[in-house]
Amino acid sequence: MIMPISSVPVPEPVHRFSERSGSLIPTLWRRKQQGDFSAEQMTFLARSLGLPEARVCSVSSYYPAFRANEELTDWASPPLKNASIIPRAPYVFVGSERRVTARCGIESDAETRYAGLCSALSRSPEQVCSMIVESGLRGRGGAGFPTGLKWQSAKNTPSDERFVICNAAEGDLGAFMDLAILESDVYSILEGMAIAAYAIGARKGYVYIREEYHGTPSVVTDAIVQAGAKGFLGKRILGSDFDFEVEVFRAAGMYVCGEETALINSMEGRTGRPRMRPPFPTQAGLWGKPTVVNNVKTLGQVAFILREGPAAFSSVGTEKSRGTAVLSFSGNVVEPVIVEVPMGVAIEEVLREFVKVPGGKRIKALQTGGPLGGVIPAKLFGTPVSYEAMSAIGSPLGSGGMIVLDENTDMLEVACDFARFAAAESCGHCAPCRLGTAEIVRSFEDRPRVEAVAETLRTASFCAFGQSAANLTLSILRHFGDEDGGRSRSNR
Repeated sequence: MIMPISSVPVPEPVHRFSERSGSLIPTLWRRKQQGDFSAEQMTFLARSLGLPEARVCSVSSYYPAFRANEELTDWASPPLKNASIIPRAPYVFVGSERRVTARCGIESDAETRYAGLCSALSRSPEQVCSMIVESGLRGRGGAGFPTGLKWQSAKNTPSDERFVICNAAEGDLGAFMDLAILESDVYSILEGMAIAAYAIGARKGYVYIREEYHGTPSVVTDAIVQAGAKGFLGKRILGSDFDFEVEVFRAAGMYVCGEETALINSMEGRTGRPRMRPPFPTQAGLWGKPTVVNNVKTLGQVAFILREGPAAFSSVGTEKSRGTAVLSFSGNVVEPVIVEVPMGVAIEEVLREFVKVPGGKRIKALQTGGPLGGVIPAKLFGTPVSYEAMSAIGSPLGSGGMIVLDENTDMLEVACDFARFAAAESCGHCAPCRLGTAEIVRSFEDRPRVEAVAETLRTASFCAFGQSAANLTLSILRHFGDEDGGRSRSNR
């Protein structure tokens, strides 16, 4: 029977549907704490939230956190197994120029902690944005986009509402800098978020935290409450007309949700798949509003710039990579360590001064840039720590996670591990990535085939994950292909 037009329900305003959709993943987390999901519970949940049952089922089955049997990557290579173990406090912080990590684990008074925010509030939002632009700060999450330009884009996009999101998804194997900073000096990150919010005109912020960081959400939540009680968050911050509130959003898994548009989709109660750009998040992000998504380490640099000035920030580093780099070292190491050094310092200098390998073994290579990065053989350890220099040798800096591979490491085993990881973490949105990553695993011993599929991935995949999924495999084959012992058919 066809319903008359007058009886067809009129859709509710988009923002009201959005509010319900945005509560989906937090609600799924609460339901999970009560036990596994049943079909009846899914139906009840959909009705209680006023969402299509298909939406609830697709989201709950997409994210690893809500699957009945969460599949974890089984790393075969010993250094990767070591790197997959998430360190716990107390964390080891060292470095020759500590700015972001200077207060990690150290108690300090509130006035000292929020001096950067006080400085920001004494200036106009335009002046704050200009200071970040002048400093040359680039995003520390991997892409390296100029932070000031991102802020200006969000500020200049007409809107009645804007958002700031701290990206603490940190899915790269061996990367744990964001975790350690959030648990050791979360106030510096909240300060950076507040400064960003003031600069762009946002009144609401979120800290998006990786699923596996089980204790971190409570640490951040407690700090938010304390900051609000002291007047550094909430209404009329420090007696000004500036209001800014922050809450925690616990992620539900999927490596690709570290990409900012996939992250936003997940916060909106959707499957975490990347969006087409443009529009960029600074133009149409969370709920279609201008949104700045900055990494933990990026926000950790902001207060220093407001306290000390752009010139002090750029007094170290290189022309295109200014300031300091916060790096983590894991894998074949005596203990995982977080190192903060000026950009431009040679990798070999960092390794010699701060990284210890069990038994004094020789370091064969470093894996950098996460699963989409590359490897740096020992002969290239003279390369500076910087965006441009490391990209030039095919192993990007990424978010700063570095896995130490000693002389006994089977490099092709490492390559195979990362190929399997890429296949498992493909979101499935586009066929080239969904099929191509699986094909690389199947054809791993046929190097010409791997190279052909990698080219298809690079040119035809929808997002950076697919376009870069084969980079690490190709990097290892390029530098260590002669170690295959006859296991693969080379290009002859």
